[in-house]
Amino acid sequence: MQNIQNREYPPHTLHLDQRTHTEITGVRDVISFDESSVLLVCDGFELEVSGENLHVSVLDTDKGHTVIDGTVSAIYYNDKKTPERRGFFSRLVK
Repeated sequence: MQNIQNREYPPHTLHLDQRTHTEITGVRDVISFDESSVLLVCDGFELEVSGENLHVSVLDTDKGHTVIDGTVSAIYYNDKKTPERRGFFSRLVK
């Protein structure tokens, strides 16, 4: 089995058709999904697709391809390079 860090992925693309059919490439992993949200890991960032009645119809992380059907209301990109949350005591002591 090939290691996920050494795997070749296609470049990230996102194609949204009529807000009901979304094709995404460059997907490395899926963190979670349900009817209202799909959270994916791409190269260097996380991608969240939010909406209603979402259904992951294609999930091929080996090829980096995912298809989501349902009504999309928002797409969020979150860079992993953002600082991690610090605890209460670390904020008190600088």
